[in-house]
Formats: sequence, structure tokens, C-alpha cells
Amino acid sequence: MTIDWHEQWALHAPDFHEGFVHVKPFGFRLKPGPGFGDLSHSTTRLILEMLPRKISVPVVDIGCGSGVLSLAAHFAGAPEVYGIDIDEEAIQHAKENAKLNNVSLFFGKTLPKIPKTCLVLMNMISSEQRIAWETQKELHPHVEEMIVSGIPVDEQDRFLAASPYGTLISMKELEGWIACRYTQTTLKTGAA
Repeated sequence: MTIDWHEQWALHAPDFHEGFVHVKPFGFRLKPGPGFGDLSHSTTRLILEMLPRKISVPVVDIGCGSGVLSLAAHFAGAPEVYGIDIDEEAIQHAKENAKLNNVSLFFGKTLPKIPKTCLVLMNMISSEQRIAWETQKELHPHVEEMIVSGIPVDEQDRFLAASPYGTLISMKELEGWIACRYTQTTLKTGAA
């Protein structure tokens, strides 16, 4: 069965017109494709709301999907952006979205280098976060801040009690999901 991504995005993605999702206030477009992140899910919108409008450190987008968060970080001024994903189709989709917006960003399965310091973005369900975070142990000491989303409200207390991401500095809720912003003043190791 072949999925008609154009049809799916046209049905579900907000601000979809002329064949693209228009991502405001960052001013870029996304083409339909298999990578998660067409703005129809509240977890993506939560991270975009929590993302600083001016970023001065490199950004690592773990589970980059369509590249929406990587592109937003770029347009917010991040000096370097690295999007990683385990899905080859998502990586290709993210690359196409970067090209569509005349941007050169890294998208791949593994980080080409570890930034000295960085902001990490991770938009995936909490059980996947645990696994993804554990695969990035070399990155842990370099993380200045993290913004994570994909936590159902009914898992909030358990998630917060076991979170390995540092010190919680803010949290937002939207449509039954939460996103959290952490600072790495006291980075813990282990699973969430």
C-alpha cells in the first residue's frame, strides 16, 4: 500500500496551502512526506512554542523526522544544526525540506561530531526517548539545555520523577501532552 503524503498532510496539517505547510513564525515551508512533524500533532507545536526565538549554540535534534524542529532552530539563529533519525525515509524527507528552504543542515543516522555545548530537541513518546537518550551517551556532558515533548499528561508524574535530563525550568501542556525544558546544571545518567 502506498501512502499519499500530499493527501494526508492536506487533511491534517495546519496552514497547509499551495502544497506545503507554512511554519510560522519561523518563515519556512515543509513538503509532505514520511517524516513525523507536519504540525498536526501537539507535541511538535509544543516544542516550537518553547524553542527560544534566538539560539546561539549548536542544536541536536534527536528523532528529527521531517526536519521541522531542525529548520526552526536554524531560522532562530543556531550556528550549527544536526538532525538525527533512525528512519532513512525521514532523513531523506528532512534533507528535501532543507533544500526546499535553501538551507544546508546535517541530517543522518549518527552525529558527525559532538558539539562543545548544545541545545537538544527530542520530540518522541517517552518510552522512545529513554532509548534514544541512552544511545547518545557521548553527547550528555555537552548538553546545555534540552526541550523534550511526547509525554502524555497521565504519565507526567512518573516521567518527571525519573527524568534524566537535568533541572526542569519550564513545562507546557497542550491537548493531553506535555513538553519540558531542562537545564543541564545537574545532568543525570540513566533512563527516564
